[in-house]
Amino acid sequence: MALDISASLVKLQSAISRSTRENDRKQVLKSLRNTRCLLYVPLDPSQPGEISAAISEVAKEPIILNGVPFLRGAARYGGGEDFLLMLREVVDTLCKGEGMLCHPRAVYDGIVTRMARTASAADSYFKLNSLLGSPDLMLMPAQNASSKILPPIEVEVFASAGCVHASFSTANVYGLYRKADLKDFAGLQADINAGTSKPWISINAVVEERVNFENGECVRHLSVKIPETDKYDIRSKRPPKNPALY
Repeated sequence: MALDISASLVKLQSAISRSTRENDRKQVLKSLRNTRCLLYVPLDPSQPGEISAAISEVAKEPIILNGVPFLRGAARYGGGEDFLLMLREVVDTLCKGEGMLCHPRAVYDGIVTRMARTASAADSYFKLNSLLGSPDLMLMPAQNASSKILPPIEVEVFASAGCVHASFSTANVYGLYRKADLKDFAGLQADINAGTSKPWISINAVVEERVNFENGECVRHLSVKIPETDKYDIRSKRPPKNPALY
């Protein structure tokens, strides 16, 4: 299986490089969409950072917790601050269940630190760059941390078989730029943040993670999606489910 994936990636990189030099955008899109292994790219488990920094970061995010949206400006649940309060209640309730051995504070901290977008953004960027970056293409984030185009972080927290589990889905948006088209490398990121530079190819990168807080086991992967249209739609074509963890 690993050899098949490696062969597919080598074939993809060769096809993208050739089509980029020929300025054949449609062929690059076709190659990306037809490479199935991009839907499930294994990642190392996340390394949770400082809880105080994570809380500050998560409080600014739009979030969906167990199907309930916490969005800024909403009438009932107004964003990350309300989410943090609700998360603590959910975790406390689950950890007090019969037979549960998880400590509420450890579970709460573990969830919040894994939600920090800086970690998923860095991991997804470096993995994508290793797969798609080339002498002809430059991969760049298509947003800054406060961008309104980012979809909510999706979190599910639940109990199963006497353990507390959590799953995370965090999307980041990137753009591939043809180096032959670029005149001002230094000003590119400023133009991207200002919305004045459109990428040659847009890419949605979704980091999916599932954690068992009882035994610490974790499965984490990256799913690469190419928007069907210019309008961003992260919920189209969800990736295949992870293999069973437990």
